[in-house]
Amino acid sequence: MKFSKWNYIRPDYSEVKKKLKDYKNRMQTAMSYQMFRDVWLEVKKEIEYMEFQEEIIYIRHLCGIDYQYSLEEIEIQNKEDPLLYALRDECNRIAATSQYRYELEQEFGKQIFEHID
Repeated sequence: MKFSKWNYIRPDYSEVKKKLKDYKNRMQTAMSYQMFRDVWLEVKKEIEYMEFQEEIIYIRHLCGIDYQYSLEEIEIQNKEDPLLYALRDECNRIAATSQYRYELEQEFGKQIFEHID
């Protein structure tokens, strides 16, 4: 698919924030590795989708496509991203210090935590 055909949809930042807070709470109260793992992967999925949308508009901005609109979107990102990335980092720290770290490392590799540590 051509880049020009990719649709940009502004992430619903308040919804992402709400989901990340919920995921954080669910990670802290997970009663099994499977529950913990599933929530942790949801965190990754949520951030990945948000970043994908943000990259689309950033590339459009760099290419001068819808310059004013993309500039406004980037300004919104710059305002919203710090809190969202802080929540993501909190979830990652929970994973790094959890009783399930060993299982996560076995399934996904130790490199995942090198950046977090």
